[in-house]
Amino acid sequence: MVSNESICITKKALETPLSLEELGRIIYQISIHRGFPTKDRFGSTADNAIYVGIPASQKPGILHTQNQIANCTLGVYLEGLLPEEGNTYRKQNERVRNRFLSRDMFQNELHIIWNFQAQFHSTLTEELKIQIIGQKSANKHQQGAVFYQRPLKSQKFRVGKCEFEKTKTKCSISDLTYQEMLAYQWANQLKKNGAYLDEIERHKAAHYFMTKKRFSFKRFRFYLEEVDSIFNYKDDEIIKGSFIHATLSDPEIFGNDWFSFSDLDKEILWHKLHFFDNKDKLKENLILTHQLGYRQASKIAQINLDRRYAPLSKKASKNILFFLKKGLVYNTAVILAGVKSSLGASWENIASKDVDYIIRTVLNLYKSNKGMQFAHALNTFLTEEMELTSIQYAKLYGVYRSDNTLMLKSKYEVSTNADREINNLRVPLLKTVVFQMRKLLNLLIDTYGPIDEIKASLSIDLKINKYQRYLYRLDQKRLEGLRETYMQKLGAMAENLTPLNLTKYELWKECKNTCPYTGKYIPLEELFSDRIKVVYIHPWEWSLNDSILNKTLCDASLINQIKSKTPVEYFQENAPEHWEGVVKRAARLFSNTKEFPSSYKKFKRFVKRYNKRNVFKHLMDDPNAISRKIQHYLERVVPKVGVSAGHTNALFIEKWQLKKVFEPSVYERYDLDWRFAAFDAYINANRELHYFEILVEQNKYLPRSKKVNFPIPYDDFREDLNYHLHSILVSHKKDSRILSTRHKMVSIDKTPTINKEVSVRGSLHKESIYGLRQQPHSELKSFHIRKPIESFTTLKQVEKVIDPVVKSIMLKTILDHNGFNGDIIVSQESIENSSKMVPEKLKDDIKFAHERIKKFAEAQKQSINEFETELSPGLWAGQKLIPIQTAGCYVPGGRYAHVASAIMSITTARVAGVENIIACSAPKGEDGPNPAILYTMNYCGADKILALGGVQAIASMAFGLFTDLPAKILVGPGNRFVAEAKRTLFGKVGIDLFAGPTEIAIIADESADADIVAEDLVSQAEHGPDSPAWLISTSEKLANDVISIMDKKIQNLPETSKKAAELAWKDYGEIILCNSNEEAARVSDIYAAEHLEVHTNNNDWFSKRLKNYGSLFVGEETTVTFGDKCSGTNHILPTKGAAHYTGGLSVPLLAPVMKTVFLLTSNRFSFFI
Repeated sequence: MVSNESICITKKALETPLSLEELGRIIYQISIHRGFPTKDRFGSTADNAIYVGIPASQKPGILHTQNQIANCTLGVYLEGLLPEEGNTYRKQNERVRNRFLSRDMFQNELHIIWNFQAQFHSTLTEELKIQIIGQKSANKHQQGAVFYQRPLKSQKFRVGKCEFEKTKTKCSISDLTYQEMLAYQWANQLKKNGAYLDEIERHKAAHYFMTKKRFSFKRFRFYLEEVDSIFNYKDDEIIKGSFIHATLSDPEIFGNDWFSFSDLDKEILWHKLHFFDNKDKLKENLILTHQLGYRQASKIAQINLDRRYAPLSKKASKNILFFLKKGLVYNTAVILAGVKSSLGASWENIASKDVDYIIRTVLNLYKSNKGMQFAHALNTFLTEEMELTSIQYAKLYGVYRSDNTLMLKSKYEVSTNADREINNLRVPLLKTVVFQMRKLLNLLIDTYGPIDEIKASLSIDLKINKYQRYLYRLDQKRLEGLRETYMQKLGAMAENLTPLNLTKYELWKECKNTCPYTGKYIPLEELFSDRIKVVYIHPWEWSLNDSILNKTLCDASLINQIKSKTPVEYFQENAPEHWEGVVKRAARLFSNTKEFPSSYKKFKRFVKRYNKRNVFKHLMDDPNAISRKIQHYLERVVPKVGVSAGHTNALFIEKWQLKKVFEPSVYERYDLDWRFAAFDAYINANRELHYFEILVEQNKYLPRSKKVNFPIPYDDFREDLNYHLHSILVSHKKDSRILSTRHKMVSIDKTPTINKEVSVRGSLHKESIYGLRQQPHSELKSFHIRKPIESFTTLKQVEKVIDPVVKSIMLKTILDHNGFNGDIIVSQESIENSSKMVPEKLKDDIKFAHERIKKFAEAQKQSINEFETELSPGLWAGQKLIPIQTAGCYVPGGRYAHVASAIMSITTARVAGVENIIACSAPKGEDGPNPAILYTMNYCGADKILALGGVQAIASMAFGLFTDLPAKILVGPGNRFVAEAKRTLFGKVGIDLFAGPTEIAIIADESADADIVAEDLVSQAEHGPDSPAWLISTSEKLANDVISIMDKKIQNLPETSKKAAELAWKDYGEIILCNSNEEAARVSDIYAAEHLEVHTNNNDWFSKRLKNYGSLFVGEETTVTFGDKCSGTNHILPTKGAAHYTGGLSVPLLAPVMKTVFLLTSNRFSFFI
């Protein structure tokens, strides 16, 4: 871009003397613009926009301007484009600014100006000109100050690593070996009449691939002289060949002699093409070192290599190519290339017959084993027969070891490199999904342990780009509108609005009222009769494709002949002479119209040869490239991963009668209810191969002799699905975009123009102040600011709200909970009044339990001591017991009043020496918390008591709401919501343990009383619908007796407890039969139950052998019900397997021993760390 002023001065400089200041101004202006460099060999392709310009934007290229200045200078030419004074540019006028200019043009212009002005100024010497402007044919280091450009830093460090050779960088995509590998990869997967090509044909195919930059498959078919054969490619498909091999084998360069060059000569020439960045120097080098002619060297110097990188290194490409040349398909060639890589230099010493033996063996293993079975079989062959070491085995390409523990990672890696790998995925939406998936899977692994299997499917949204998604949404909208219109028309005709009739009418309109098979007209009055049938273009048993794109109408007389054949197969077998006419008719019937803009796709499907495939493999194992990438990513941690094609889920929705789970509109537009994603995943998880085998036999448009019920995965499948769907809370990711862009069509001077509108999201400045206000409870004044309500953490902040209506609503929302309108902080008066309501007998029981629990806690405290020891002369180290400052004790007060939980948590904290104890319990209606709980919390030593329950209580204690004393640790049991709140806050505050729904496990043998065992199981199952109850027994008779008793025991419970116990026993109850006491102990340690009872004739052995439990109850009389609440031990115990690494609530947890003190004494220093 050049200014009009500088153009005028430039022209003046060629006609009249200028002052040195004016000349300096010209040099300065040109140094700012200075044009595009054309000496760079990589930026001068003939079709490059800077050379040919951009006609749509009326922007001329360099070649156009070069032609215009052949007989004048650049300045004179540009000055001639300026409009006359007083006039403006017309639309058809060529503009000065809107053009591409080369650096040579500016440099030549300066040379001419300098030479003309030198006759008026003696200081303008030739040496100074070279220093400032440089020489016309300058090398880069002689460019002169004006055109100097420092060389770019090497970007080689940014090149990624090969996915197979982890220590090698990726090679150039134009690398000769990689290009040859692509040629053989393509040739080896070609099929002729259902079989792979023979050796001669493969080599011919690969050679043809390397001699063409692009070619249609039809041309290749003629080259192979196989005009009538059926290939797995369509004639009109365009294949991208090898640019570098095709160019160098061009008759004007090397011709076919190129393929007879040695590998070394080829590599030397390729490296010169890759690294020389100056055409003239490359041409000169080729002439001198390769004795090429001037024309030949010039042609080579014009070649521009693709600067991108391949996914593989040169070494991996070479190893894979070795096996591709032997006729193997790519997947098996990769595996064998890994074997070659693992053997390193020793591979060259292996005899050819042994190489053939290795290939045969690996191929047989690959064919006879699937997935991890193949990995195991390959591992056995390589380690036992070929004696590979573990280091060599690690060099294999693309397979796992059979010992998964050595190869599989424990979690998905979260690091800069891992993020970079995900960001390399091309679909932006897919990147977001993979990042979220990684976070979720790692969280599941942290919570529940390793994942054994993943079944996944990719939404169509993730397989297409943004524009394709836009077109897909438009098509969906169009179909919705058509369906509504057709339903109205059918209603007007008094036809039944069945799905079949609606489909028939839609297809009838699309095929222009004509049967595409026979060409007969289909009258409307016959359309809904049995004379007209809906048929699948590609047969149902081979495609299972129920989309409208795969359907059309057909006369019923042909239905039995075409039901298992494509149109191509039917006509070629029965009436080949009519096929040409059928194609023309189909082209007319399935032409694009305003109502059906995608009908041409159906025409292509109608006339296409269908390659019959294994439909089960295709549906259970999605061949899509993106699906493969996701599968490989997931397999790094999970041993068994299946990524299936998800489009058949609609069939299972129909077969499993799930159409009423959501509103009808949700099945058309999933974004109306985001739970549909979970619904889809649940169906996908329950799909099995045998269901597809049944589906193949159930073509819904063919008559069946008898009705066959489609099997469901298991009993209560639909009930479970409904239960889980209604348990889902949908959360949405916060939109963090700063700029939001939209485009709007507007009219400017009656010309339609797209207007781009950009709006800003989020705050662009700090909080604004809005004026002085009076501080509550103070005479001071201060400015007030706006804050989001969700940022409020204390009641004081609510009291500062200026708007009285907003403040009253917030206070009412906080204070009016569970029908309780009293104070959040329970006053001493309320505690005393509640105490009067507690029976004396219960008070005595509470005191009795408190005394025992207090004694046990004091014994715990005495078991840990402060100490100091001299580690070396003058260096003392010690341990101090420093209690936590503030503890939040949660006492459940909902369905059951857990008086014992108050004793367990508050008494333990008080014995530990905690300074501030905040206790919370849920209020029950207007009367507040349970009186017995209030009495107990006060008796055990709580400093402040809050009438709050559930998540609100946990949050209030953690953030210090109402007390200004944020808890440093949260203790106490609770339901799953309380447990999840503690889990969420863990890190900001400490927690005792992840105490969730209560658990019980009983180890029992033939000596146990089945009635007592069942009673103990029910006594814990009644706590809630998600309370596990496990029986681990060495006696089958006892197990059967317990099963027969359980239902009766549950039915005798009160109604609320009965419902909870029924669900708990049904969903979480388990009976595990073991062959020995050792096995029973081992199973128990795996389950790591919260409460573990032992009812055997060998109790002493079990008490010594068992390791993982919250609390152990030895003997049938030592039940949880009697022994857990007031025996003295703490009943706040670990659940969900946490007993593997922790015990129950204890004094050491509240008075940490990890406070370590160092004291160094000498003559000069005395300090603490």
